Amino acid sequence: GDWSSACALPISVMNVTTVSTALVANSAASNSIYKIVLLSATNVSDTDSVAVSVNLERSSISYSLGRNLNIPLNSSLAIVTKDAALYLIEGDVIKCSATANSNAQIICSYEVLS
Repeated sequence: GDWSSACALPISVMNVTTVSTALVANSAASNSIYKIVLLSATNVSDTDSVAVSVNLERSSISYSLGRNLNIPLNSSLAIVTKDAALYLIEGDVIKCSATANSNAQIICSYEVLS
């Protein structure tokens, strides 16, 4: 079955590549704030380490949430947690990239506040 429909919070996931790509985007006309409660990166490679970078883009300016964060083999790294939540206002985008294609996955869970 579709387990995602049973989740209380929206979830975004991606296989990270070397090209900075949007993970979560709060559109300019959403009339909402997104409360990021989890942003976690995992190295899914059995042979290679990987580093990830995560940026918040606001008004065409990129702000680093984590740059070249090294993730050992078969390990995970919490970048944002519920205890230190991040709020996205309208127009904000979280983008991610990695030092190698398909060695890292990122998952993000958030609440939509209106």
